[in-house]
Amino acid sequence: MTHQKPTAILIVHGAYSLPQIWDDFSARLAGAGFAVACPRLPSCQDERPPTATLTEDVMAVRHAAQELLKTGHTILALVHSYGGIVASEATTPASENTKGVVKSGPSKRLARFTGRLAPRCDREVRLPM
Repeated sequence: MTHQKPTAILIVHGAYSLPQIWDDFSARLAGAGFAVACPRLPSCQDERPPTATLTEDVMAVRHAAQELLKTGHTILALVHSYGGIVASEATTPASENTKGVVKSGPSKRLARFTGRLAPRCDREVRLPM
């Protein structure tokens, strides 16, 4: 019998921020038994103007997702601001192992898009705060 690993959380930070702002939250998720990845988006470096583009950011998120998938996890993407655009591109078309995308931030357009993926979730996940 194959043991299914718990859902992994793929956090995609917004522009003007770095993955480190999610360190405490990531630690709590990991403490609750989730595998967590929060890749640094190449366009969010110290270079001004940025030398990387959306394409490189999408590739970074896809790579992080592929690493989680290789270990047998399904993925729930937790995205913030610009990270929602990146995650939407990286998970389109949504794979069978993408449970959905959870967006934090005010963009209603993207919230509607991510809502399209939400019905695929088969259970509620309560995150420790």
